[in-house]
Parts: sequence; C-alpha cells; structure tokens
Amino acid sequence: MKDELPKENDIILAFNIIHGLNPSENEILAQKANRPPTNGGIYVILDQIKGAGGSSQMSKATTSYMALNLLHQAGGKTYSKNEVDTFAQKAGFKKRF
Repeated sequence: MKDELPKENDIILAFNIIHGLNPSENEILAQKANRPPTNGGIYVILDQIKGAGGSSQMSKATTSYMALNLLHQAGGKTYSKNEVDTFAQKAGFKKRF
C-alpha cells in the first residue's frame, strides 16, 4: 500500500486482494486505482463477497468459513457488495455492474 500503482492503465484488477485489507486500506487502494482517472478506465474486483452467491447452506457456510479464516489468519474479512461499492464510489468510480 506504500507504492503508487502504475499510471495510464485501462484496467486495474484486484483479484483476491480486498479481503486481506481493512476498510481504510480498501478505500486507499480504490483511490490509487483511480489516480489519475483514465477516461473509461475500469477497476475490477474479484473476491469472496459476503451475502452474494448461492442460497444453499453450503454456499452460506463457505462464505462464513472464509470470513472466519481471514479474520484469524490475515486480520482480514469478507465484505458485502454494498461495502465494496462504497470503496469504489468514494474514490470516484461509477458503478457499472
């Protein structure tokens, strides 16, 4: 989180990253991804999302297990879609999906 991201990117991929960061760090990451804002640039997040996915007991248990594991192993957590949207919107990204 100390370094800036490379400039002039059309796309920033944050795959399996945000669960290891606290909310403040996720806001900083989104701000760095949007600096400088590129015309039409995309910030893509792929991670375990709390409350998203299947409605089966297995799906819910897997997400809960991941959240517990992240807390104990990395000090991280799973975030809801609304929380993830908030990180990106605070940084100036427009919601597309």
